[in-house]
Amino acid sequence: MNDADTAAFERSILQQLSEMIIINRNQPSVFAWSMCNEVFFTQRQTIAATKNLLRKMVERTHQLDTTRYAAIGGAQRPLGADRFDLLGDAVGYNGDGATIPDFIRPGIPSLVSEYSTTTAIRPGVYDPGWADLQKDDAYKGLEWRGGQCIWCGFDHGSIFGSQLGKTGIIDYFRIPKRAYYWYRNEYAGIAPPEWPTEGEPAALKIESTKTKGILTDGTDDVRLTVSVLDASGRLISNSPDVRLRIVSGPGEFPTGREICFSKKSDIQILDGLCAIEMRAYQSGKTVVEATSDGLASGTIELEFVGGERFVEGKTPVVADRPYIQKRKARTDDDIQILGTNNPTFARSNAPGHSAGMAADGDEQTFWQPAPTDKAPQWVLDTERGITLKRVEVTLGNATDDVTVSISNDGGYYIQLAHYDRAPQKIVIEHNDLTMRFLKLNFGSPENAKIIEAKVFGWLED
Repeated sequence: MNDADTAAFERSILQQLSEMIIINRNQPSVFAWSMCNEVFFTQRQTIAATKNLLRKMVERTHQLDTTRYAAIGGAQRPLGADRFDLLGDAVGYNGDGATIPDFIRPGIPSLVSEYSTTTAIRPGVYDPGWADLQKDDAYKGLEWRGGQCIWCGFDHGSIFGSQLGKTGIIDYFRIPKRAYYWYRNEYAGIAPPEWPTEGEPAALKIESTKTKGILTDGTDDVRLTVSVLDASGRLISNSPDVRLRIVSGPGEFPTGREICFSKKSDIQILDGLCAIEMRAYQSGKTVVEATSDGLASGTIELEFVGGERFVEGKTPVVADRPYIQKRKARTDDDIQILGTNNPTFARSNAPGHSAGMAADGDEQTFWQPAPTDKAPQWVLDTERGITLKRVEVTLGNATDDVTVSISNDGGYYIQLAHYDRAPQKIVIEHNDLTMRFLKLNFGSPENAKIIEAKVFGWLED
């Protein structure tokens, strides 16, 4: 980007910032303006220009609103002279930011958010899923902690692949996972339901968030939930393929007049439950049926109101638009290089050598454990699920007793390699294991040092 392009870009950003503040500054819910989030993902050669832009944004914020902070968000990296966090009046750190010694007391108001939940496919476990927050135990008693922010409430689409997208306590189909019931019980005192177990499936049941007076203007979707029941009407966890279809009347699913749920598809039925949104653009009564081979079907009647009336056999119905699950062939061009500026955690840190320095893209910095740490450990969270291609770790020198392990959930690890005498550069090739976390264990603090760690692999679909 040349000087003219840089100036034009800055003007555009400052204009957008100004509009945001002018439009929203009378909102009582705003207590600070955030200039950014995780700007450390910029390339190292642009850090100076990025800091210069942030200073201008802070100044513009002060001009337009003298009553609120101009905050620098997601500023837990980098360290040293390049750090962003002190450019504003307040600062936000994400995830592992609470465990990095340099950021514990920055000298200005601070907030730590985006403590990652655990990745879980419904139903998951009856547990808060604090994940990164569990690594922050040592700091929970400090006077600056005012609360906890969990990330996130709902499974979400993500550029990081499917695994990171499944970190919510409610899944894509808006069915709660068991972690949701933990929070509801803990903070609202509502006991969890009885969990379904395997049984003999006999019938299907359909329920809707609303059955009458459903508007047809596109603002009043209903969510249909199908349950698998045994002969006594008890919800069970069996999850056969289920088909929902509109028998009569107006309405459509995302796939047209019918939709199929399967454990083998992205449109899933899990733990005996599946759900989907439905809407109609004409008024009238609609009958929806749920079927599955060998089971008694379930039906429900819905009443849509407003707009043109649906006439059976005359009003055109939506064409089928079946979902096609696409799997892209993997090539070397699709390999992701992960590690730099991803969250890191260590059992201990020597002064001036915190965990993030082993994943900051700077080979002049390094992580080193405290000399009193008898069993040093360092962990990298790539923040996404990948199929592993290669691990590269640059140690400070050849080191005795080093173990390299990987994990999908941060709890159960499998060992990739153990070295009685590890070389200065560890390279491990692999082509079929999935992972999210990389862990290195050292037999002693003597010579334990990581300059840089990187993981190469394909994002999981």
